[in-house]
Amino acid sequence: MGLMSVIVNGRNEDFVAKVKAATSRNISQPLVSMKEMLSESEAKMTESPFGVPHSYSDPFNWASNADIANTGGMFAFASKFATGPSYNGRNARRVASYLFGHNPLGKSYVTGYGSNPVRNPHHRLWAKHAEIAFPSAPPGMLVGGPNGKWEGSALSAKVNGREMGNPPCRQREITCS
Repeated sequence: MGLMSVIVNGRNEDFVAKVKAATSRNISQPLVSMKEMLSESEAKMTESPFGVPHSYSDPFNWASNADIANTGGMFAFASKFATGPSYNGRNARRVASYLFGHNPLGKSYVTGYGSNPVRNPHHRLWAKHAEIAFPSAPPGMLVGGPNGKWEGSALSAKVNGREMGNPPCRQREITCS
């Protein structure tokens, strides 16, 4: 949020001078860093068969959708303040498309939205599938997404009494239904 504030106000010379006087820092450096980060993210989107800012060579990590959504938000924000093909909103739309169902599992990772939304996300409170007295997940909750490894206890690595080992990006097929 701080970086976004700098970007929004960075065109105001009084603001830039006040920041420099108070911190002895040039606020253009974070903007350069953000541009480099978005360029790297765009390269990841190009190499990824899923079209998302996640490196194809890395396994999907726990809560990978949070990283993907945050980068999509930065692309959306950049489209308001920057120029050039990387900042025309296309990358933000690609991320949103992935999160709402245009992904290998065909699942919307947002509860209550899309043609095939997740219904029983892993959550301690919204666990109606585990305990009928618990509430269902409300519409609009972004779930963590695919995970390249099992998390939690050894029991979670068993399905129907079978050891599952470490199947990459398949846990969501079991727990998203």
